[in-house]
Amino acid sequence: MQEKLKTMIRTDLDKNTKKNLFINLAAVCAALGMTFYFSERMWFEKGELILSAAVLVIVVLSLIGYTVLKWKLCTFAFVFILSMGGASAFIQPIFNTPDEHAHFARAELVSRGHLIMDPAEQHYETIQSFYDLQDNKGIAYTQSDVKGKRIDQTSAETTNVAASNFTFLYIPQGFGMLAAKVLRLDVIWLLWLGRLMNLLCYAFLVYFALKLAPTLQFVLLFVAALPMSIQQAASLGTDAMINGLSFLLIGYFLHLYCKDGMASRREVLLFMGIGFLLTMAKITDIFLAGLFLLIPQSRFGDKKKEIAVKSLVIGSTILVGALCYYYYSTFAPCLELKKYLDVIHADSKGQIQYILGNPSVWLKNFGTSLIYQMENYIKMLSSFGAFTYDYTILTPVAVFMYSKICFQEQGVSLNRLDKFLVLLMLMGVICFTSLAMYISWTPVGAVQTEGVQGRYFIPIIMLASLLFVSSEKNTRERENHMTDLAVINYMAGAMLIVTAVRYY
Repeated sequence: MQEKLKTMIRTDLDKNTKKNLFINLAAVCAALGMTFYFSERMWFEKGELILSAAVLVIVVLSLIGYTVLKWKLCTFAFVFILSMGGASAFIQPIFNTPDEHAHFARAELVSRGHLIMDPAEQHYETIQSFYDLQDNKGIAYTQSDVKGKRIDQTSAETTNVAASNFTFLYIPQGFGMLAAKVLRLDVIWLLWLGRLMNLLCYAFLVYFALKLAPTLQFVLLFVAALPMSIQQAASLGTDAMINGLSFLLIGYFLHLYCKDGMASRREVLLFMGIGFLLTMAKITDIFLAGLFLLIPQSRFGDKKKEIAVKSLVIGSTILVGALCYYYYSTFAPCLELKKYLDVIHADSKGQIQYILGNPSVWLKNFGTSLIYQMENYIKMLSSFGAFTYDYTILTPVAVFMYSKICFQEQGVSLNRLDKFLVLLMLMGVICFTSLAMYISWTPVGAVQTEGVQGRYFIPIIMLASLLFVSSEKNTRERENHMTDLAVINYMAGAMLIVTAVRYY
């Protein structure tokens, strides 16, 4: 293997490519070194040094893999997500991402074959190991009291298992937990294998999205590899499936849009299936199914067939969304969340009555809040854990890189009407997500919307690129992507190093 690598370096890489590789490796390693050295809680502890060194190794190997081994972009994405996400899965403390304890309890139920939730139930069965981990919430494994503790399957009870979420969102995590039980591993492996299986599912979805997309691949990679995307994929949360399905839907849209000839019945049904799953995963992302309206008439034959097929896809997706909304409405309130909502005086029925009784006042406040809070949503993409720490320099870096990549990559030729439809989809996701949180999580009559998190909008970051990318042919060479990949490595690596320094 070593001789093969030497041969490839000698014969396939010219001097400029080797020089660019060396410069980018040196730059990203220096940047990560400064991230480590200038971190607020850096004390040169053993754990900090080992974990930070491991991150540097991942960065170096990923850039060498792309340049020297000439990985395809989909292969690079798969390896990068698994390596960076795998590091995050182990580095992140116990139950340290949003609502991870509730997702753990639900995935553990799935691992025991409990696939159907009773909407009337408010108390749920769990195991004692859930509380063993819950008692160490936010604590690094090396400093916790679960070191060496075995899995305890003694029956216990909890009030929050994210019951209204569909079961398929927890199948990967459930398989990971089942493996930990079958292999009789320590209790921490329930968490770690659950995270890793969730990450593996996300990596596969991104891989196939990139493989399907004939264009905008680098934009898709950038969004899928954002630090927040990586963190959430390497947790027990549902964002791995939601974001992965979103990228897959967009990748499949690009495939249908750019292909030659007509779209087959199988391709239409597959698009519908992905759209159904995404709607079931997160109902406010139903607007992404509107991408089907942008597919040219030539993919369907004549105008009548185009109208019929598009009406079928959009109409059936709306029906699925309506059924999902009805399904959610049948669930009794979560007792754990109800206590919090009662304290802040949030009440869905009261909020709806306030909106209907004061439409003009509410609309003014809601729109103002939406506009002025958008900056906070963007900043939240650089806040990690349960939003308990951040690395704010990543915000301007991410905004600059997103703009740069959008304007340098080849896109699709959308006319003004198509771009207007994309804009409506963006506004639909943003407004309906905020409206849902205003009704369910915000004190009655409040001026500002509470509960909205920047991670909710990761799928539409990719969607928004359709408004900016050029339709001109992309003539960029592989080595021209190297600097962009170095920055992507830096962003994910910085998130991991900041986490390591904070907790280890």
